[in-house]
Amino acid sequence: MYAIPREPQYTPAEARAQFNTSSIHPVPAGYTAWKIRNDYPAAKPIAEWLPTPQPGAPWLDIDPITNPEAYMFIVREYCFEGMIQNDFIPQKNKARDWYHAPWLHYMPSGREPLNGLTTERFIPKTEWSATQNRTVQTWAVAFYNSPAASVFGGMWKDLAAPDWTETKKFPLGSVIFKLLFTDATDAEVQSMVGAPTWEAVICPQVVVDAKDPDPSVRNDLPSKVRVFQMDIAVRDSRAVSGWVFGTHMYNGNHNADNGWYRLVPVGLMWGNDPEVNQVAYEAGERPKESWLNPEGSNLIKSMHGSRPWWGWNERMNGPADGFISACISCHSTSEWPHKGVDLFPKKYVHQEGVRWVPNTDEYGNSMDPQVMNYFRNIPWGEPFTEGSVSGDLCMQLMLGYDNFVNWSIPEDDRKKVPSTVKLPKLPRQG
Repeated sequence: MYAIPREPQYTPAEARAQFNTSSIHPVPAGYTAWKIRNDYPAAKPIAEWLPTPQPGAPWLDIDPITNPEAYMFIVREYCFEGMIQNDFIPQKNKARDWYHAPWLHYMPSGREPLNGLTTERFIPKTEWSATQNRTVQTWAVAFYNSPAASVFGGMWKDLAAPDWTETKKFPLGSVIFKLLFTDATDAEVQSMVGAPTWEAVICPQVVVDAKDPDPSVRNDLPSKVRVFQMDIAVRDSRAVSGWVFGTHMYNGNHNADNGWYRLVPVGLMWGNDPEVNQVAYEAGERPKESWLNPEGSNLIKSMHGSRPWWGWNERMNGPADGFISACISCHSTSEWPHKGVDLFPKKYVHQEGVRWVPNTDEYGNSMDPQVMNYFRNIPWGEPFTEGSVSGDLCMQLMLGYDNFVNWSIPEDDRKKVPSTVKLPKLPRQG
């Protein structure tokens, strides 16, 4: 097992200061700095977190497989309670406790200072809408309820020596949700009309056909960003993966007085459909461990963008996510050491007309088996790669630990990191 060098490269006080850093970017004059909530509950045996009685976890009364839309609505309500009226500042929420993931400040795409947003995958020109004439920016912040945050509490019990020597397992009752924002205008993406707006210190705007924005470069003043996606992740033993993932998309035409409730379900996913390989898909098979909401699918089609589907071969994924992957597929790569594994099978696929298909190798054989390696139903608590330890589908857990490792190893000592360990650059963060 790879261990961080324990020579005195940093002091415990320095590590604590970094752990409690909300953002490394300056706060514009006249604005209040965002503050991370990281006073995590202590870890305790997983069985003790089982949400009983059920009013503490109302989604347990609904089967996500047979009634996915109702499941998504009740989880969304659980996430919104006490958050909308408090501007999603968890320290003010009296309904229940929510927390942020640690150590997401220390990277080029790290937290901006007004709302703690990090960069996500920027959406390329025309992918979202035919009138989207540039790459639009995506920024996000995630929240963890108490059972989920207890995993951070155990991992970071010693702030100077986080423990990831064993697989991390989130207890039943764990709920994570993430809000994603964009700088897209109404003219570029017509569905964004009336979306709730935040201010954030984002990247400088680029002109049409210029190179994409650089996440490491930030403006001096805030910009307006609007919510367009909400992700949920729920530990649920009824899912073959141990988790249920869902995505909502903002629909300005939806009938709701409060803009937050115009976030309508795109779909829900509880497995990777490992049997639906390319041959099966071409023969007419479709994923059965994903549910896609016709309203979301019709909305994205109406904007005539270049996106061929939500997720790989019609699996579930969100509008900000890479369409050659899927929610559970990407998140299953959370592990340590992260042995140079891509977060999705980008080197094994290529575009063919309006669709994407597996590449062929030098001998002319389809690389579909390599693609499908990303769509295994990996048992709960097992790593993506043999010899690593699992992060239990939590991408921000891996990112935060990677950032700590990056900070803790001075430049001259990086040769001590085994060549199999590759710290990922600006991945989709959750």
